[in-house]
Amino acid sequence: MKQFFVLFIFYFGIQAQSPLIDGIVHLDEWSNAENFSIDYEVDPANNAPTTFKTQVFVTNTQTDLMVGFIAMADMKNIRSSIRNRDELDMDEIVAIGIDTYGDGRSMIVLGANPEGSQFDLKILPDGSENDYNLQFETKSSKYEDRCHVEFKIPIRNFSFSEKDIHHWKVVFGRNT
Repeated sequence: MKQFFVLFIFYFGIQAQSPLIDGIVHLDEWSNAENFSIDYEVDPANNAPTTFKTQVFVTNTQTDLMVGFIAMADMKNIRSSIRNRDELDMDEIVAIGIDTYGDGRSMIVLGANPEGSQFDLKILPDGSENDYNLQFETKSSKYEDRCHVEFKIPIRNFSFSEKDIHHWKVVFGRNT
């Protein structure tokens, strides 16, 4: 019985930990997160398989939304520089779009390049983009065949309705 109790406490401790946002998506740190992949592109081809796969991990704490990307890439040919905020026009980027009301009228998009430079914007109901400034943290790292980008997004930054249960719509993207 003593061993079972010790194992239970250890397991509970792992479950309660959130990933360290250090720019490295350690799979053991993200093992309890929801896992998604970006398998298809919409431009230039329409719903064709991607050349480079992207894994996305999402979890949360009481105060933050945490997102980790592992983006496979030809690292010798990617475009990525340390840039001013919101000036990542032609860079390789990963992004998350969040519709906190779940009604499709608007979406907050947060992204970063492999250097950790950030952008954020709001897509309005008519499809136009509006400048948006949201405080969030990104860390990144680069390897021979991939880059990692981690996000820590304070939930208090979002506007959403006062309900006990929320149904947010989320989209993940990558521009290569």
